[in-house]
Formats: sequence, structure tokens, C-alpha cells
Amino acid sequence: MYFHLLLFAYNLMNWFKRLCLPAEYHSMTLGTLRRRLLMIPGEYVHARQGPTLRLPSLASEQELIKHALNRIDGLRLKI
Repeated sequence: MYFHLLLFAYNLMNWFKRLCLPAEYHSMTLGTLRRRLLMIPGEYVHARQGPTLRLPSLASEQELIKHALNRIDGLRLKI
């Protein structure tokens, strides 16, 4: 059972890389992706517009996050 869970997580991460990230990220290892994308600090705040996630101001990180979110939004099933 544990092996199946590890295999599922591995496959899920590979699909995420292929479908949501730019081409230069497709060959990166999980450790590199963890440092560059998954461990980006964010702050969940309550603003006038409602709950907001504030992300770092580095342009490269913001572009990567925007790209991934746009691709994820495009993958949503229309029901």
C-alpha cells in the first residue's frame, strides 16, 4: 500500500510538471521544484477585498506562479 502511495505521488508530480509548468521545469527533480516552487513563502491575510494570499515580490517567482495558476485554470473541467 505504501509503495502505491509513493508511486501515485511521483506520477502526480510528473503530471503537474508536464501540464502546469514551463518547459524548463520539466526535467527538474522534486528537490529542486520543492526549493523553487513548493517552499515559496506566502502570507494569508484578510484584506478589504477578502482573504488574500500574498506572495514574494521576486519577478521570476511571481511569473512562475502566474504561469502555473493560468495553466491549472485552463485544465479545469467545464461541468
